[in-house]
Amino acid sequence: MSRKVLVVVVGWLLLVAFSTGSPAHIIEIPVPELVHAYDRYSPAEHVDFDLGGPVDVVNGLSLRLVGEVFPGVQEYEGVEYPWCAEFIGSILDQGPGFWMAGLNSEGPFDETIPFNDLLGATWDWLLDGAGTLTFEFVPCGWFPETILITWPTGIISEAILIFDVDFVTGIPTQDELPEGWITMSRIKSLY
Repeated sequence: MSRKVLVVVVGWLLLVAFSTGSPAHIIEIPVPELVHAYDRYSPAEHVDFDLGGPVDVVNGLSLRLVGEVFPGVQEYEGVEYPWCAEFIGSILDQGPGFWMAGLNSEGPFDETIPFNDLLGATWDWLLDGAGTLTFEFVPCGWFPETILITWPTGIISEAILIFDVDFVTGIPTQDELPEGWITMSRIKSLY
C-alpha cells in the first residue's frame, strides 16, 4: 500500500472515529432576566433559551441560583414565626408533564438545583435545543388562622441554567475539516 493511500485511510479512520460519537457537553447559560428583587407582587418570568442546535441526548438540567431570601413574619395564636419563600423554575413538557426545580430558603443561598420530572415528563421538548423557563417567587404555605405581619422578599444576584447534553454530530464536509484532512468523497474524486 502506498504511503499516500495509507495516510488517507488513517485520516479517514480518525475522522470517522471522532465524528460518529456524540460528545457530552455541560453548557451554562446565564439568565440575567431573573437577576433582581422579588416580592409578593413579582409576576412570573418567562425566559426563552436556545442551545444553538438540536441535541441527541439530554442527561440533565439544573438551575444555579445565588441570592438571599428575607423571611416575612406570620403570627399564630399570639406567637410570631418566620415565613419562608421559595424560588421555583419550571419548564413545560410537550405532553401533560413538566420539569421543576425549587429552592425553599431563608437567608443567603448559593445552590444548584436539578430539575425533576413531574407527571411523566420527558426530555423530548429539549431535543430541538430550545425551550422556555418560567420562574416564580412564592411564599411558603400558611394557614387561614395565621395573621400575616410582613411578606417574605428575595433577591437573585446570579441565575444560570446548566445543561448536560450530547449534541448531534455528523461527518463534516470538506470545508469544515482542518487543513490537510480529506473526506471520502474527495478520496473517490482522486481515483
